[in-house]
Amino acid sequence: MNNISFVADFFADEVLGGGELNNEEFINIVRLAGINIDKIKSTNLTDEQIENSFVIVGNFMGLTEDKKQKLIRYKNYSIYEHDHKYLTTRDPSGFENYIAPKESLCNLEFYENAKAVFCQSKLHSQIVKANIPNANVENLSGNLWGLETLKFISLQNKEIKEDRISIWNSNNPIKNTSGARKYCIAKKYQYDLIGNLGYRDFLSKMSKNNCFIFFPTTIETLCRVVVEARMAGMKTITNKKIGAISEPWFKLKGDDLINEMKNKRVTITEKVLSYV
Repeated sequence: MNNISFVADFFADEVLGGGELNNEEFINIVRLAGINIDKIKSTNLTDEQIENSFVIVGNFMGLTEDKKQKLIRYKNYSIYEHDHKYLTTRDPSGFENYIAPKESLCNLEFYENAKAVFCQSKLHSQIVKANIPNANVENLSGNLWGLETLKFISLQNKEIKEDRISIWNSNNPIKNTSGARKYCIAKKYQYDLIGNLGYRDFLSKMSKNNCFIFFPTTIETLCRVVVEARMAGMKTITNKKIGAISEPWFKLKGDDLINEMKNKRVTITEKVLSYV
């Protein structure tokens, strides 16, 4: 198998976003399999790396047009798609049926020439394919979590829960904390705002209640926090912008869903590596 270069704008030691956490776990799994994979910042990708390795491109805002064109010429790359970089708006929510007009599309040649464009969910895949019909879109149908994290979440789903709502208290307006609060107030639900905590502390506090409400204003390609809530044994109330709800496994909760995500560690990695 070729050496692999995994390219991203940021890695999990810099940004604890869902995409970065997923990418980090993919890299860990590949390395445990004895395969050489290098982490390369998008601003640092070299011609030599393009010529002598297979490149998996995560987020690529730092990738120059020259480097993108060289990848296109060599045709030795796949895109691990996280956040709609084929759109100038980076969000398909504002377009009818999520299909953007031509003037709002970008990076089309880069997507169309990738060996594969890996998406997180059925909804995510359908939106990408509708906007880029010539791309080879593959649905990975999930995300990756470390085994220790899954074990920790399993412990949370065995705790007795309060009959209350957990809401993600985010300063990011697209996470729509205010919308979730208004919903709870209208329904007369008791709720807790959960925020400003480390990753495990957030999961632990969130899962002390029996329901998680989340109404993002933009499309979530999967939405790890909603999947984490269900793995922790919680009910979830969301809108239709959550990619995970388009997946058949979303009906699962607790350890059943955790076991499904354990299986994804194998199936997702195998599918991505099948194009290398």
